[in-house]
Amino acid sequence: MPVHRASKTFFYHIPKCAGSSIEEQFGMRTIENLFLPEFDTVRHDEVRFSLQHLTPAAVDALYPEFSDFESFTLTRHPYAKCVSAYFWLRTKLDRKRFLFGFSEKDFQHWCRNVAVLHDIDHTLHQHHWCQGTDHVLDISQYDELIRMFEARMPRKEGPTVHGKRNPFDTKKVLASLSQASLDLIYSLYEADFDLLKYPRRHG
Repeated sequence: MPVHRASKTFFYHIPKCAGSSIEEQFGMRTIENLFLPEFDTVRHDEVRFSLQHLTPAAVDALYPEFSDFESFTLTRHPYAKCVSAYFWLRTKLDRKRFLFGFSEKDFQHWCRNVAVLHDIDHTLHQHHWCQGTDHVLDISQYDELIRMFEARMPRKEGPTVHGKRNPFDTKKVLASLSQASLDLIYSLYEADFDLLKYPRRHG
């Protein structure tokens, strides 16, 4: 949830929803802007957060001085977001190397035993970031959000460098998932499908 004080702007960064690219383009990836890349730097309501991933409820509790700032966020279809979060968490936290590629059985096991807990910012329901946020856009509206931010704050000069690229093709993996896996994701994030109006049908 990096903040730009001069324009009174909050960007609520939902994990795996292109937030890092937004932050990089507008020079928001600094501790002064409430950005800290280390995992599990803040705990709120029994959820482990990186500082830049705090929800509006957490910000209201921890940083009430920003309560009148205008807020923005990007969301993503729960199917794609869950697959992307799986790769990120398994790679970064579990140090899994995926030497033999993607295993759907392993993914389903992770969903049932890790994602289901919703106790890490990357597995938390997206609607927690959307409640109380002024502008909620889908990741497909990325360019629109860029234009909105350009009207509020200066864009960083020079090329955008983003070093958190997922080495796996999320779209390809998603296309290969069985209906059982899709149903499992739906069961984990049914509220996001309903509240954020994402279709259950894939493709």
